[in-house]
This record gives sequence, C-alpha cells and structure tokens, in this order.
Amino acid sequence: MKRRLIWVSSALLLVLLLAGTAAYLLPVLSAYSAKILCSCVLVADREEASVWAEELETYASLVSAEVDRGEGLVTARALGLFPKRALYREGLGCTLLAGMSPKALHAQIPINPREGLTAVRAIPDTMPWPVGVDSVALAAYLQSWVEEENSAEPVRTRALVVLYQGKRVGEAYGPGFGPDSRMAAWSMTKSVTQALIGLLVKQGKLDPEAPAPVPDWTGDARAEITLDQLMRMSSGLAFNEFYFGHTDATRMLFLRPDAGAYAQSLDLAHPPGTHWSYSSGTTNILSGIIRRQFPTHEAYLRFPYDSLFAPLGMTSVLMEPDAGGTYVGSSFMWATARDWATFGQLYLQEGVWQGQQLLPEGWATYAGTRTPTAPEGNYGAQFWTRATDPASTQYWPDVPEDAYMCLGFEGQQVVIIPSRQLVAVRLGQALPESRWWSNDFLKGLLALLPE
Repeated sequence: MKRRLIWVSSALLLVLLLAGTAAYLLPVLSAYSAKILCSCVLVADREEASVWAEELETYASLVSAEVDRGEGLVTARALGLFPKRALYREGLGCTLLAGMSPKALHAQIPINPREGLTAVRAIPDTMPWPVGVDSVALAAYLQSWVEEENSAEPVRTRALVVLYQGKRVGEAYGPGFGPDSRMAAWSMTKSVTQALIGLLVKQGKLDPEAPAPVPDWTGDARAEITLDQLMRMSSGLAFNEFYFGHTDATRMLFLRPDAGAYAQSLDLAHPPGTHWSYSSGTTNILSGIIRRQFPTHEAYLRFPYDSLFAPLGMTSVLMEPDAGGTYVGSSFMWATARDWATFGQLYLQEGVWQGQQLLPEGWATYAGTRTPTAPEGNYGAQFWTRATDPASTQYWPDVPEDAYMCLGFEGQQVVIIPSRQLVAVRLGQALPESRWWSNDFLKGLLALLPE
C-alpha cells in the first residue's frame, strides 16, 4: 500500500510538472506560430504549405492554425490549447494581439507609414561591371551556394547579392524566391535600429555618451546606463536571450504587448559598462527611446521610411510594431536581399549616400569598432564584428579583420568589408545556423574579386 501511494504521488507530481511546463511553453509556441505564419503569408506572400514545411517544420505536428486573409488574422494553437492571434495591417505587417482586440489594434494606428515610399525609385536593376570581375565565374559560384547538396540537411539559402565597388556584380536565388522576395531579417533589424539612432544623433536629439533617456530609471542605478552602453550590449541589465523556453526573449517578443517596456523593467545584473551580454531586450529599449523623440505616434512611425528608407531607395522594407505601437527594433523587419545590400553599402560609404552625409560622420566606423567588454572581440555597436578569438562563431580566418556585419537568426547576413570594397548579403533559413558556412563562402567570393 505504501509503495503504491509513493507511485501514485510520483505520477501525480510528474503530471503536475508536465502541466506546469506546458502552461509556460505552449503559449509561446502558439504565439510564435501565429506570428511566423502571418508574416510569411501576408507580408512575404508565401504559400501556407511552404511555411509549414520550412519555418514551422519542427512544430507542425504540435500546432494548428487558421489564416483568415479577409480579416488579416491568423490564429494558432499548440496542442489545441492557448490560442494566440496575429493581425496583419497594411504598411505595418503582422502584430501579435497580446490581449488586445483586432478593432483596438486597427484604431491604434490608422495610417500606412510606408506611403512615402510609393514615389521612391529603387536602384536600377542593371549596372556596369567593375573591371576585373569575371561575371560568368561569379554567377556560377553564387548559383552553387543556393543549390542543396544534402536534402536531409537543407541550408535553404534563398538569396545572395554581392556589391563590389558600389555596383551589384552578382546575385542568385533559391527556388521560389527572387529579387522582389521580402524575407525575414530577424536580428539584422538591430543594425537598422543603430542607423535610426544615428539619424537622431545627427539631429542633436540624442548623445551616445549621455545617460540613456529612460524615465523609468530615474532615481536608481540604471539611470547611469549610457546610450553607448545600450548600443554595445554592455548595459549590465539582466536578460535571458535563450529562445527555447519561457525566457525573457520569448516573453518579450511573443507574449508581452510592449517589448521595450518589458526589457527596461529588468534589474541590473552587473554594473553598467563592465559586462557584455547579447540582448534583444537592449535593442527594444533603444526602440522606445527613438519613439519618445517624436511629438506624435504618426511622426514616429513615418520616421524610418521618410528619413532612412526613402533616401536609400529601399522600397521593399516593412518594419513591424508590437501591440503597443513601437517597432520591434530587435527582430521584426522584412526586406529584399537587394535592399539589404543597399543598407550595407550605406555603411561601406561611411554613411554617405548620393553625396549627402545621411548618418553622422564616423557612425559607420563606430558600428564596426569592437566593444572592449565583448570577450571574443566579435561585437561593435548593434553590429557584429569579425571575431579575434578562434573559439567564436564569428571567427572567419579567411576574411579580413575589418569585416563587420548584420547577423540574424537562421543565417541572415549582411557582411561589410571596407578593405575590399565589398558588401555580401545572404538570406535564408539555415537551422541550425552552422549549416551555412560563412567563412568558406566569403573566402571563395573574395578569390573571385580583384585585390
């Protein structure tokens, strides 16, 4: 009898533990699936079946979803439980409702912030080839990297674009994708946030060396955090960037209505400026800072398009806000590979575009200057750098040390190499990311271009 009681108690405890774990994890899975399906189908114009087979492949047996194209609404459920919804709005993409109604979210932002892009001309499709580039060899090389060698371990490289000496010298696309295909940026969005901060610095509204203007920190130790420390992921704030579970990152991105408010509510784990820790929360704090520089919500929403994307001719870009109406500057942006190449070229040209100093002088150099507290020498200011430590995943021994880059989940990359006048873009869905061989690709690419 006693043994049976112990067995029953143990079984009950196991059930409670599993139920508790499910209560934490399943809402995140529902929300993630709703957001991915909404953006891929309604922003990127993908087929639902393709998204289930690729982006949601791991969870397809656990999640069900309905896509209502007429209402722009996607509802997902993990194991039939915890329904989460994402709403599509023209010019704003998809936003997780996080407890709000679709009607309230539509009323929150009655404008399309991308309207100003309609009159903007994108960069022409054809450009003269720089002298010394073998276009046939380059085209064959790029094509070889979008073809799958092992279908059991797909790399899913969907787009490659190469700019050399300011000209588009090559591009290749995977099946079903092309020059007009919008793709997810994930954490490359952080580098765009860096550019937006730069525009405000140039206008005199922000100072990187001054304490970050976060009203909620007034009167406590967090008030000492500078804008530069946020830019360099050295704020000292606690934040768990792990994505496979109920963590700070997943709560912030998929469960909370205001990503920046959640991140700035966390306590210090280290004195500001003494410890480096990669944190999407940090970038969303920066997004909140950007928003507070504008007198109206509409002016804020139009700012990236009117001040950055329109001057660059980046006509495909779409940034997605959270339920509170602030762009999720850490993660949620969509653009074509060509537009990402344009963004990289802006930095290669030290923030100058068509003769205009768009970003502050030295801002691009600042982005690629290694952060002293980053232990592997692999981070600048919202950009990654070519690591100095062989243990780092950004240690690319065959790539010049001045390389710096935008990096995102599943192997998104914009690599900028000033010493070789090169910008190289890779978009796709490599999972795990180690399937995409950055060093090998860049080594072969550099060998095809003049020194």
